[in-house]
Amino acid sequence: METTAQENEEFFTVEEMAEKLKMSTRTIRRHIKAGNITYFKLGREFRIPVSEIERLTVPRKKTI
Repeated sequence: METTAQENEEFFTVEEMAEKLKMSTRTIRRHIKAGNITYFKLGREFRIPVSEIERLTVPRKKTI
């Protein structure tokens, strides 16, 4: 899902995001392709907002 970049927001590369989440770069790219991770494209590179790590690492409530 591509959106416009907000000013003053920091971004990670796919490699940095993979390291932070302890996942492979391939997994991160799969999530991007599936639309599970918000990203911006800078030339041929993906940039992922820092806010995505926060969104992905917050525990979800289970519904019964």
